[in-house]
Amino acid sequence: GKGSAVRTVTLGSAFPFSLIDGCARDFNTPAVHAAQIPAANAILDARALATIYASAVAPLTGAPMLSAASAADAVTVRSVGDGWSAALSPPGIRFSTGFLVNGIPFRPLLSDSSFGHDGASGSLGFADADSKTGFGYVNNLISPRDHRANDLSAALRRCLGL
Repeated sequence: GKGSAVRTVTLGSAFPFSLIDGCARDFNTPAVHAAQIPAANAILDARALATIYASAVAPLTGAPMLSAASAADAVTVRSVGDGWSAALSPPGIRFSTGFLVNGIPFRPLLSDSSFGHDGASGSLGFADADSKTGFGYVNNLISPRDHRANDLSAALRRCLGL
């Protein structure tokens, strides 16, 4: 129910519901950045994010981090549906085993071999196994979502002829 969604968004009431209200526990503060919250505050620049995803599918040094079988699993749709508004999950969202996959109306990636994840305020990182590409877009602060990552991934798609 709604109570469990609030607990999820606030990380068990560790942070205020809005997370961007300017209070001392806001996600934009150095204290929260230093908290090292798994899956909630990866703090890096776009180049680092793109490099992480590229290394999953391309041999930057040695072999790619993911085998061909693991990359195939990363794009196998396991969950799709109407979303869950209480958890800010819009309709059409598609997940594999932990990754967003291509085909989401509001978040197009490069191709059906793309997998990654978006984040608060419109950030986006993904890998594309077929083109051996990593993509990263981040914002400086948590703020309302925007569509710049979609525009940039569309430009990359055109550059790669996809």
